[in-house]
Amino acid sequence: MNGQRFRLLFVVSLLLLTILPLTLMTIHQNGEKKDAFLEFARSYASLDREVVKAVEEYQTVQGTDDADDAASGAGAAASEGISAMWELDPPENLPSDVKDQVQQALSSIKDSYHSIKFEMDTVHHQVTHPDVPFLETQVEYFGYVADRERKASRESLIKAGNSLGVSRGEMMKILGE
Repeated sequence: MNGQRFRLLFVVSLLLLTILPLTLMTIHQNGEKKDAFLEFARSYASLDREVVKAVEEYQTVQGTDDADDAASGAGAAASEGISAMWELDPPENLPSDVKDQVQQALSSIKDSYHSIKFEMDTVHHQVTHPDVPFLETQVEYFGYVADRERKASRESLIKAGNSLGVSRGEMMKILGE
C-alpha cells in the first residue's frame, strides 16, 4: 500500500513538474504574441489617424474655395498612408489565423486609402470641370467605398485582437473610437 502511494505521488509530481513549466511557457508566449499585436495595432492606428485627420480637414471646407487644396492634402495623406501600410508588417509570432486577419485588415485599409485618393482626385476634377454632372456621384461613391473598407479593416483587427484575448473595448480605445 505504501509502495502504491509512493508511486502515485511520484507520478503526480512528475506530471506537475512537466505540465507546470509548459503551462508557464505557453502563458509567456501568448503574452508576447498579444504584446506584439498591440504594438502593431497602435502603429496601425497612428498611421490611420493621419489620413483621417486630413480627410476631416477636407470635410470641414467642402464646398468652399479651399476645398481643392484640402482635397489635395487629403489625397496626399492617403497616398502616404498606402505606402506606410505597405511597410507595416504583422508580427511574425502571431498564429496563422490571426496573421491572416491582420493581413486582411491591411488589405482593406489600403483599399480604403486608394478610394480616398480617387475621391480627392475626383473632387479636383469637379472643381476644375464643374460642368461634368457625374463627378459628384463619383465623389460620393468613392467616399462610401473608403468608409466601408475602413470599417472592414478595423473589424478584422478587432477580430484578430479578440483571438489573442484583447477585448473589443480595448481595441476600440486603441483604434480611436
